Amino acid sequence: MILWGIARTISLAMPLLLYLSNTGRRFVSLGCERFSQLIMSCFKVSFFTLVGLLFCAGCGLESTKFAEGFLEISYQLNQPQEFQPSFQTVIWLEDQDGKYLRSLLVSDYLAFDAYDMPEICSTWAKVADWENVPEAEFDAITMPTPDIGANVFKVNCAKEKLAPGVYHYGIEVHIADDYNVIYRGKITIGEEDVENLPKISYNPDKLEGAENIINNVKAKYYR
Repeated sequence: MILWGIARTISLAMPLLLYLSNTGRRFVSLGCERFSQLIMSCFKVSFFTLVGLLFCAGCGLESTKFAEGFLEISYQLNQPQEFQPSFQTVIWLEDQDGKYLRSLLVSDYLAFDAYDMPEICSTWAKVADWENVPEAEFDAITMPTPDIGANVFKVNCAKEKLAPGVYHYGIEVHIADDYNVIYRGKITIGEEDVENLPKISYNPDKLEGAENIINNVKAKYYR
């Protein structure tokens, strides 16, 4: 797309540049040297401006290189006997400084109705600004509530436009009432294959009988 834009810019600008150049030469032949110098100056400025734009575009191509390979997050959901969890789940990414970047997966009930309910996945809801998410992003990452058992979520880094670097990731699962389980970790993508085991926390506290509702949580990057 960028290369097409460069080619289009050249095709549009070149007739103007040629016109300015020919006009300058025509005024020289008529003896209007001062005006011809002004025309030729415009030609030079336009030419070097175009060269500068092409150079910057080339730098932009280099700086927007995305990571190859996949980011995979796996986890196990287990059914307790004492109650029925909602299992509303969200996965999101933050930059290396911990600033929210984007959501990767949002359970459908959470996405459509429960995102503004303070008791459900509130750690994510406070930073995601889900109410204002673009429709295309909403459709792309809204998914059915995960099933009981092993779950694997995989992201194509290049397709999702993730640049190489260090990322924090979060997984939050709503249990019941206002109880949520959060796993958070850090992983580097774009270089060698790596794995990371996140740390668990609870919001607001650990719910009795829900200790093993989600376990075996792991993130890995591989080519």
